Amino acid sequence: MSNQSISGVQRILVYKRVHNGDPGAEGIFGCKTCMGRIRGWSYDAVIGIGGRGAEPQQYRIDRKINWIGIYPRKIGGSADKPLIEFQHFLPFRECGWKPRGGQFAFEDALPAPYLTNCSERLAKMFYRSRPPRFRVFTKDVDTEFDDALAILGMALTALPSVGAKPADAVATAKDSSRRAANQWTCKT
Repeated sequence: MSNQSISGVQRILVYKRVHNGDPGAEGIFGCKTCMGRIRGWSYDAVIGIGGRGAEPQQYRIDRKINWIGIYPRKIGGSADKPLIEFQHFLPFRECGWKPRGGQFAFEDALPAPYLTNCSERLAKMFYRSRPPRFRVFTKDVDTEFDDALAILGMALTALPSVGAKPADAVATAKDSSRRAANQWTCKT
């Protein structure tokens, strides 16, 4: 899938996660208040990646791409800490790992690829000594923008967030992950 097919994407938020649960199975970013005011910033897509260390390892998200959301829409919350749904939401299996129950929320989802297998440049930035926790990459400004845009290509065929319908959410997430399988470009 060419990067040109992701029309209108000018700003991509990439942030590190240390735990799972937000977004939840319904695909709503902010459902557990993670990333607070940053959710209210201007961006056209989000890539959630696992951080480093004991907690991300416990949740099986260490250094992996956890989820991708394209074309956000504010659906509630407050003006500075909105709830966000996406036109395309792709959770990877590890995005929903529950260590206490020993189960995945997205059991049939694709396994999460390691960020370094998709973009060595982004991996070096986020996993170096004193790395940023988040960054918004802007088209024509940041050299890493094209790497982030290429990662978004995996989610172009993913279905949208499903809002407040948790019973349907898991089926939607599973189907989104299966549909995105033919877009797979990174090694797991």
